[in-house]
Amino acid sequence: MKQKNIYAIALCVLFFALTGCKKKDKSQEPETFLSNIAQPTWTVPANYDYSSSLTAIIKVDIASQYPDRAAGWRIMPEDQLAAFVGEQCVGVAELHEDLFYLYITPPNSENNDGDEITLRYYSAYCKNIFEAWSAFNFVNDDMLGTIIEPLKPVFTVAK
Repeated sequence: MKQKNIYAIALCVLFFALTGCKKKDKSQEPETFLSNIAQPTWTVPANYDYSSSLTAIIKVDIASQYPDRAAGWRIMPEDQLAAFVGEQCVGVAELHEDLFYLYITPPNSENNDGDEITLRYYSAYCKNIFEAWSAFNFVNDDMLGTIIEPLKPVFTVAK
């Protein structure tokens, strides 16, 4: 009888150890968006063909997308936004009153309609780079977003 009690107590201790004392899963903890990455120097090569283009008005709002991780985030004059096809920069935006005005030119005169455009955003506040993968496809003479309803891509921390 004594041995059965010992086994029962051992099972209870094991059960509580496994269920009640779990380690916190680090993947569920909010990650900080703060880093120490230097401001990038994104530029569009001088030999681009300007016969086709796409323009976009973009609103970046990291704080509303990630309120638990970037509550203090804000747009700063040093922030940058650029468009890429693969690793090739195809446009660098200008910041005016918290909106980015982006002019995209394809790298060559071939038909670039359908190229996936990825956006990269550098936050001077966070000193970090964020990405919006496949934010939209290039369509010649297209206009995305307006001042009243700007394009609002979802950004994640660049890896």
